[in-house]
Amino acid sequence: MNYEIHTIREKSGLADCPFFYVDKYNWGGEYRPVTYGKMAYMKEKGFIIQMTCEEKDPLRIYHKNEDPVFLDSAMEAFIEFAPDTKKGTYVNIEMNGNGAMLNRYGQVPPGRKAYTEFTDAICTCEAFINENSWTVEANIPLQYIKDLFNKDTFKPGDIIRCNFYKLCASDIKTQHYGSYTVINNPSWNFHMPEYFADAVILN
Repeated sequence: MNYEIHTIREKSGLADCPFFYVDKYNWGGEYRPVTYGKMAYMKEKGFIIQMTCEEKDPLRIYHKNEDPVFLDSAMEAFIEFAPDTKKGTYVNIEMNGNGAMLNRYGQVPPGRKAYTEFTDAICTCEAFINENSWTVEANIPLQYIKDLFNKDTFKPGDIIRCNFYKLCASDIKTQHYGSYTVINNPSWNFHMPEYFADAVILN
């Protein structure tokens, strides 16, 4: 399962990018909201991720960055930007309907740290609540990637590795754990880079 990351000049180029679908519910559950997204490389700027969930009035208690937004209804992107030189090192970007973002860096827990310990570059998140759906958008600048992964150039053919998730860990009625790839593990765990998918940079 490879995702194709198009290179775009402006945000409007997202319209022509392919979708990925968060539709693997590896740990059961009846509540499975439709979730999908797009990821693109904005040349000389960084990466943009846009995710949408067809879910009305999502649980959104937390308002501050680094709050435990995974306890809310959350959409997430885990990305290994330099799998050739920093294999197993990745960022997790977790976002709720308030635009609060939990963003950590490192290898599998324990020991992951807030990205602000490694860079002054700002990874931003916006959220948009609609009548029957909600959308989050993360902007990841090249300086952030350079400081964390020692990589700031991407060209066609380059590979990064990633997984995308949809979850709500606290509400028993709507508790769910969805992912982009199949994860073969007896209990829910998103911090498993061995199940990340390849994503190739295209023109």
